[in-house]
Amino acid sequence: MRGGRGRRRGGKFGFVMAVLGACLAALPAGAAPYEPQVGDELRYGISNGDVAITRVIRTRGHGERTFAQVIQTLLRKGEDPEMSRFTMIRTAEGMAIQVSSAAEGVQLSPLVYYLQAAGDRDSWVAQKGSYRDSEGKEVGYELTAELQGRETVTVKAGKFEDCARIAYRTKLAGVAQGAGSELVFWVKPEIGIIKTRSLQEGKVTETELLSIQRATLPRP
Repeated sequence: MRGGRGRRRGGKFGFVMAVLGACLAALPAGAAPYEPQVGDELRYGISNGDVAITRVIRTRGHGERTFAQVIQTLLRKGEDPEMSRFTMIRTAEGMAIQVSSAAEGVQLSPLVYYLQAAGDRDSWVAQKGSYRDSEGKEVGYELTAELQGRETVTVKAGKFEDCARIAYRTKLAGVAQGAGSELVFWVKPEIGIIKTRSLQEGKVTETELLSIQRATLPRP
């Protein structure tokens, strides 16, 4: 997986899962479900200096099942803004996101981002799919999630208690995962992703929540 197109795609999808899922929320017992509203916006800072903004632009359904279309704007220093879209899926069982890739040969199921019934140390297959590497060979892809526990997380947006720590592991058919490679989310059920950390080939990339703007709340 060195230097090929498949490698770059894998990194892109890792970034999508770590940053673009910002508005998704877990629904454990006792927590008020997050119901996405048009105009909801979350802003994230990335350790490389970039900023990612997610904004809900359209919703349909409510209660047991809600679909929300979201636009992400990625702001890089000295470059034009980069925009992309994804769909949030909220059901009674949990949360998922669907990213439509324009890359030829890439097939991905919805990312089952969180399961409502998951307890500490429970794990589940979060996503399956395939893509074609630089030689045109189809490579199978599987993402496994594990709820490792709950922690208090402090970021620029504030201090958030009882955040679920979820670790994700990627498995590529016929390819051994590199030692020390990981992707971790910290999730506050009523809000969404508070912080992420990605470790790949010795390089750590982190994102943290900078601000929250809900359509149902007064604007600052």
